[in-house]
Amino acid sequence: MSLEFPDGFMWGASTAAHQIEGHQRNNWSPEWEQSQVEQLVATARQRLHDVVPDYAAIQAEAEQPANYLSGAGTDHYNRYATDIKLAADELNLNALRVSVEWARIEPDSGQFDQAALAHYRDVVAQMREHNIEPHIMLHHFTNPQWFDDIGWHDKRAPELFARYAQQVQSALPDVRYWLTINEPGSYLIMRYGGARGGWPAWPKSEDNFWRGHQCTNNFIAAHKAVYADFKSRDDQLQISLTQMEIAYENHAGPLGALYKKVLDYYPNHYIWNRINDHQDFIGLQHYLQMDIRRTGLSPANWVQHVPDGEHSDMGWSIRPELLGKVAADVYRRYRKPIIINEHGIADAQDQYRKQFLHDSLKSLRLAIDQGADVRGYLHWSLLDNYEWSEGWWPKFGLIAIDRTSPEFTRSVKDSARYYAKIVAANAVLPLED
Repeated sequence: MSLEFPDGFMWGASTAAHQIEGHQRNNWSPEWEQSQVEQLVATARQRLHDVVPDYAAIQAEAEQPANYLSGAGTDHYNRYATDIKLAADELNLNALRVSVEWARIEPDSGQFDQAALAHYRDVVAQMREHNIEPHIMLHHFTNPQWFDDIGWHDKRAPELFARYAQQVQSALPDVRYWLTINEPGSYLIMRYGGARGGWPAWPKSEDNFWRGHQCTNNFIAAHKAVYADFKSRDDQLQISLTQMEIAYENHAGPLGALYKKVLDYYPNHYIWNRINDHQDFIGLQHYLQMDIRRTGLSPANWVQHVPDGEHSDMGWSIRPELLGKVAADVYRRYRKPIIINEHGIADAQDQYRKQFLHDSLKSLRLAIDQGADVRGYLHWSLLDNYEWSEGWWPKFGLIAIDRTSPEFTRSVKDSARYYAKIVAANAVLPLED
C-alpha cells in the first residue's frame, strides 16, 4: 500500500463558530446555557462516570459551572488571524473549515449586519493570504433566537435559511467550498428526539416524530434551495452538507440486524439519497463505532459504546481503522468525491492522538488504493473548544488553549507537530518516539 496521498490532497482542520468565537448571542448563549448549569453540574458524576474511563481526571472541570458556559470561547473572533497563521506556519495546513454564525449575521429577521459579514470576509482574506483554502459552513447547530422560535420544522424554514445563505455567499464570492448544514441527523436527534438538558429542545408536548420528520425534510429543501441558488451564480462552486457516519456492529441477531438498517438509513441515508443530485462532494464525518446488543424489550437501550480496548476521554472506543472502511462504504454507495470534514479524538493528555492519526490515515490511504475518491482530510479540531453539552473538558484540538490567561495562550501539541509533518510530506510517516 502506498503511504503517499494524491497530488492536490487537502489537509486541514475544522472549527465551529459557537465553539470558539466567544460572546455569542444565539439560541444557546448566554441565557439557555446559564439555565442548564445547575442541572449539568449536579448530574455530572451520574452522567459521565460510567462513560468516561477516568472520570477523576475530568472531575474538577466537569463539576464546575464555568465548564458549561461558552462565554468568551477561545476569543477566536478577535484572534482569528493568529489561529490562521498557526494553522499555516506551524501545522502546514492548506485547508480550514470554519462556520459563520447566523445569529451575528442576521440578528433580527431580515436585518443583516454588514460588520459581521465584513468580519468573515476578512477571515477568508487571512486564509487566502496564508494559502489556505476556505471551507465555509453555513449552519453548525446554532440558530438566531428569532429563527429558533419558529423552528426548523416550520414550512418557512427553508426559505429563511436560503435568504441568509444568499447574503453570505454574496459577501464571500471567492469561497469555492460550501457546506450548508452540519450533521442534520445529530440536530434531529438532539432537538427533536427527546434529549433533555443537553441541547435546547422543543417542549415535550411538541416533541414528536412528525415534527422531527418535518425538520429533516426542511433540511433537505433548504440544502437544495441553496445549492440551486449558488450554482446559478457560479457553477464552479463545490457544495455539500456534512453527515456523521457511525459504524454499527450487530450482536443482537435478526432483530439487531433490522435495527442496524434503521440506524444506518434514517436520517443519514434518507438525506443522502434525496440530495445526491444536489451535492458536488460528500462531507463525511466519523468518530466512533457502537455495538447493538439486546438488553431488554425496547431497542432504545440496545446501542452501546464498544466496551473493549482503548478509549478516548469521551469513552469512545479508539478504532482508527474504521475511517477508511466508512469512507469506502459511502463512496461505493454514492459515487461522489469525499472530503473528511471531521474526525478526531478527545485526548487531554495527548497520549493517543499521534498513533490515532497515523493509523487512521493509513486506513484512509488504503480506501483510496481500493478506489474511493477521497480528496481531503480535515481534523477535528484546530483548537480545544466548547463541546456542547459536555462543555470545555473534552480536548479535541491540535492546539491547546489556556483560557485562564488574559492572552488565551495557544500551544501546539506534540501530536499536531506529527500531523504537520504528514501534511508537509503528503504521506503517512513512521511514528517517532
